[in-house]
Amino acid sequence: IQVDKEDEIIVPRFHDSTFFDKFIAYCSDQAHSSVEKGVMLCGVKLRKLKSVIDPKIHNFTVRAETLEKAIREDRARGLIPFVFIASMGSTNTCGVDFLSELGPICNRENIWLHVDAAYAGAFLVCEEYRYMAEGVEMVDSFNLNAHKAMLVNFECSPMWFKNGQQASRYFDVDALYLKHTTDSHEVTDYSHLQVALGSRFRCLKLWFVLRSLGVSTIQEHLRWLSARALYFASLVEADPDFELFVPAHLGLGGNKSTEALLAAVNADNRIHIVPSSVHGTFFLRLAVCTSRTTDEDIIFAFGVLKELAQPILMKLTDRKPLPDVMPGYIKDLLPTEAPEYPEEWDKIFGDLEKVVMSGNTNWHHPLFFAYFPTACSYPSIMADMLSGGIASIGFTWKSGPSMTELEMATLDWLVSALGLPEHFKNSHPGPGCGIIQSTASDATLVAIMAARARAVENVKREPSPFLNWVTQTEVGQVVGSTIKKILARVTQNSEEEKDDGIIIPHFHDPTVFEKFIAYCSDQAHSSVEKDVMLCGVKLRKLKSVIDPKIKNYTITAEILEKAIKEDRARGLIPFVFVASMGSTNTCGVDFLTEVGPVCNREGIWLHVDAAYAGSYLLCDEYRYMSEGIEMADSFNYNAHKAMLVNFDCSPMWFKDGRQATKYFTVDPLYLKHEHDATDYRHLQIALGRRFRSLKIWFTLRSLGIKAIQQHLRSLNDRAILFSSLIESDADFDLFVPHHLGLVCFKLVKGGNAATEALLGAVNADNRIHIVPASVHGTFFLRLAVCTPNTTDDDIRFAFSVLKELAAPILKTL
Repeated sequence: IQVDKEDEIIVPRFHDSTFFDKFIAYCSDQAHSSVEKGVMLCGVKLRKLKSVIDPKIHNFTVRAETLEKAIREDRARGLIPFVFIASMGSTNTCGVDFLSELGPICNRENIWLHVDAAYAGAFLVCEEYRYMAEGVEMVDSFNLNAHKAMLVNFECSPMWFKNGQQASRYFDVDALYLKHTTDSHEVTDYSHLQVALGSRFRCLKLWFVLRSLGVSTIQEHLRWLSARALYFASLVEADPDFELFVPAHLGLGGNKSTEALLAAVNADNRIHIVPSSVHGTFFLRLAVCTSRTTDEDIIFAFGVLKELAQPILMKLTDRKPLPDVMPGYIKDLLPTEAPEYPEEWDKIFGDLEKVVMSGNTNWHHPLFFAYFPTACSYPSIMADMLSGGIASIGFTWKSGPSMTELEMATLDWLVSALGLPEHFKNSHPGPGCGIIQSTASDATLVAIMAARARAVENVKREPSPFLNWVTQTEVGQVVGSTIKKILARVTQNSEEEKDDGIIIPHFHDPTVFEKFIAYCSDQAHSSVEKDVMLCGVKLRKLKSVIDPKIKNYTITAEILEKAIKEDRARGLIPFVFVASMGSTNTCGVDFLTEVGPVCNREGIWLHVDAAYAGSYLLCDEYRYMSEGIEMADSFNYNAHKAMLVNFDCSPMWFKDGRQATKYFTVDPLYLKHEHDATDYRHLQIALGRRFRSLKIWFTLRSLGIKAIQQHLRSLNDRAILFSSLIESDADFDLFVPHHLGLVCFKLVKGGNAATEALLGAVNADNRIHIVPASVHGTFFLRLAVCTPNTTDDDIRFAFSVLKELAAPILKTL
């Protein structure tokens, strides 16, 4: 990351908010609501350009002269146009912003052109629909949702960049523990092209679908969807009571009668459609959604997977922790094009070993000791399979009632199991609430954006600096309210202000960003720095010290108070502190009893990133880490790290859900519904969401809390054993005392160079896998016990390997 540093304050160079107030983005007034939400959260202005009917497909589009006029007007105002988001298959009417019209303007005016082809992009598989993509060579980025019409389950959204180097350097925050020996221009690290650090193995879905069905089958499916839509359109056209609003879409003369028809359809409940509105006309949308996959196909696929999964999983211990492959190995194993016609399943599964398993880093090997754990259990695997089979996308209560309500219930279970405050529960009469995010990186970004928006509101209103929201008075005021009332049917889009058709985000106003400063420990995860960077605000990493409780790195009240005082004297506005509970470097803890009173007194949002250590709160003996948690404004941990729940599953709670929801709300007509119920889309950046609560429900019910507690204690016991081996050997030294399942150690002699040489030898040997870290100039190695498969014998073997490899290094000293 390229930053300017002054007095240890990190100022993001590429996300410098001093320019944000002049930036303006463009999209059609038919663009998806996620575009408006994304621009709003970026803290820049947005102009929705009025669409007109195009002559090609007689649908809504933005014309070249419309975009040119907007650019000319806004530059005359002193604004800086920087991006146009073109819609290919708009949600309202499936309209298209044609690139052959808009591309030359964007290229000439140096405006980034992104194509949101979420729905229609899949249809480009068929040549007859490629009129939509004419001019695509002029775009800077392009994405489609393969999970919409391409027979690939949610979530899977391929994205391409014309210049990946541009994008990656704007997202790059690179911690030592994430570096590896194959660093080179030939190696792709996808973490530099996304917000989150972790990523699911989504390409397997594409590979299986393309090979088992072939391009021709997908083309046939897409044409079938189009044909059904054409058939329905013909029925509408043939009936004098109906009319098409645009070709192949349903409309009805008169808004009131159409609204009445929608109400009747909802009451009848035999079919499900949603409405929309364009330029004052209310109409109904019928989208042909389902494929012709039969129940027999589902049962067959499940049987094959069940048959093949067990031997694959059982053979994991026969492999090495790291694969013996080099970057680019897969190029010679796959054809350059997807198959035109279906292949046999036996052939596809036959390629799994050479293509996938031979190049798979074996995170569940007993000798894998890198990073932190990623959990895996059969109940969680089964829940993921069921979630994929259900294939729902629960952005509102109505789009997935069981998905929403099971999430609310299981998160309440976790509040009790983890010993968290009752006010975090969805069922509590106060304003607290919980949601499952995908990763801790996403959760921290949401928390920082909510804190930033609250700070903007505070600056604009100039209230008292004491911002403890959930006082006894406030709790009294919301008695009887529930999370469903907080999240249901928000009617105002984050109080956006409009000036000459330009949307100015009220709560994400960049004019004050330049004064904002966030805090975290210098031991905080790299995702915290990345999230703060993307929010366009300053960051101060506070220098940690050894705490007396667990003799690990922490931030004390004095350190935080001193920073706040200094920065306020500079004219800055402290607005958030991200506390670490189980830091990646050493598993240190920023104790909330220290920093909590400071944050509450100074009106600073306190977010707790407990990504790794949070699971350990299931055990009473580890709850010293969460003392003072009642002072936190938001809390998050990764159940997919140590709680035997598969990736991705990151529960998050807010003390006051009202604060977050009003800052994240963009509410188009097609997402509204008649129920007073929870819509989780108001607490996250994305619209769609997976059925993640199934994994928690299956795991807790099939294993029980007792078994998970036993698992957590066993990880700790293995770490104690390795720690004792280090302490008993004169050649090694603990960097800090072991904490939970992590042991940090180094060679006694030779300083950093000797320990670095040992890491090089371990990587070359490849019998065990560990990663390094560095704190305040000292380089050391980390051994994290990651899997229940690791035994005491495995720990002793790992130590013997280290002893063996250290011996020749020590002889040279």
